[in-house]
Amino acid sequence: MRVLLDENMPQAFRFHLPGHDVASTKFKGWDELSDTELIANMLKDQFQVLITLDQNLPYQQQASRAKIAVIVLKPITGRFRNVVKLANDTLRALKFIQPGQVVTILPT
Repeated sequence: MRVLLDENMPQAFRFHLPGHDVASTKFKGWDELSDTELIANMLKDQFQVLITLDQNLPYQQQASRAKIAVIVLKPITGRFRNVVKLANDTLRALKFIQPGQVVTILPT
């Protein structure tokens, strides 16, 4: 699956998603784009899922209409060690997530 890490995600998180084609908005040069432009670029480059720490995610509606799936991680803090604890649940979500769906992952 083609996965895009939002600008607020640690870059190294991609190494915890084996079996997926993972890039980041920073790597792609998309970290300054508006929400609409980001979704348009995701569709053009055939990304299927956006992973973010943005708990308010202002464009959930746009993403669902555009048929992009979104995974919102809610770690205890944004520190990498807490974010990486959600990697296994993220991998499970990637197996089942559907276009237009928003999944929130909380610490267990």
